Amino acid sequence: MSEDNIWKVLEPPQKYTSLTEISIHTLEGTQRPMVIGVDARYWMLKAQERAECYLGLQRDKESRYLLLLWMCKLRKKPIVAIFVFDGPDVPHRTHGPFTAPFADDLIRFFQQLIRSNGFYIHQAAGDASVALWQIDKQVDAVMTEDIRVLVFGAVSLFHTAKFFDDLDTLAFFSTEGLSQRSERPLTPHGIFLLLILMGNDYASGIPIITAEFAYALTNTALKSLLIFAAEDYMSRPLQLQEYLCTWKDALENAIRSNTHDFLPSALPDLAEVIQITQNFPNFQAVTRLAQPTSMQPTPFPVWLVQPPDFMAIADTCQEVFDYAPVQHVSEMQHHIWSAYVVGSLLDVECNRRAHYDIHASIRVIDI
Repeated sequence: MSEDNIWKVLEPPQKYTSLTEISIHTLEGTQRPMVIGVDARYWMLKAQERAECYLGLQRDKESRYLLLLWMCKLRKKPIVAIFVFDGPDVPHRTHGPFTAPFADDLIRFFQQLIRSNGFYIHQAAGDASVALWQIDKQVDAVMTEDIRVLVFGAVSLFHTAKFFDDLDTLAFFSTEGLSQRSERPLTPHGIFLLLILMGNDYASGIPIITAEFAYALTNTALKSLLIFAAEDYMSRPLQLQEYLCTWKDALENAIRSNTHDFLPSALPDLAEVIQITQNFPNFQAVTRLAQPTSMQPTPFPVWLVQPPDFMAIADTCQEVFDYAPVQHVSEMQHHIWSAYVVGSLLDVECNRRAHYDIHASIRVIDI
């Protein structure tokens, strides 16, 4: 199963909110712009998905054009954005949307676009999801569709699935809100178990398990037993491998007997499927989700407002899209000029305030 199915278990969000409204509210309430960590991978992924109907070079140009439009939309808001990319030590992924790397020229173009708009780039040592969790402690909010960020310890995130339709609507999820809701409460340990049962970037999970049964199992001790074992045996892989067999037996028994009535019903057929599923639970999946690599604290700079570089944006567009002069001027006028003005005014306003501190009053957003 894909992570989209797991998001359906987490829905509904605590709130749908407007990025425009929340960024203006932050600016008015704290006298500083909103600071957000952005999952760069999903911007590139969504641009490629939206451009799939085009062929060859036109598809490549269309995906870049979408990135340009989305960046201009973001630049029109009072925001400091840090775009997070995977690093050289990212673990090999066998499932999910990022099994194939992005083309180098697409990454290069996107990073040029980010810098020229006055935003920041952070390249993780390994998995961008870990870096987003670390950045979560330094910023107002994190924008991503990667559910693992909550498992790793992020306080909250903005799910961007609807954002790419109107470039403003975000779904807000927090670990506190998920654990305290009246229907289908979930802790980070519960989300961890859902990823093991239903599939993740490193393993496919159980073939026929439904979201209903997977969620029911998060109400058992199985979730904590597995994650605590992964942490305790981190330096002893052989012992962990042995424990995974024991844990698998406990999972089978829970499904087969339903002794504590956590499940809608006993399901012997599902227990049989688990019994014959090879390499479940997957060792790599358990360890990487419980204790991902590059978990060491990362020092981050102070992210100040930077004005956009209009000439750099214009040069990038001319180089990539090869516009005729009249079309070039039209694109600048309709999409880029207003974003440039907003970014420049924000820079002037923040520099005018001598008391401006990018790290002051982090997390004052009233969701």
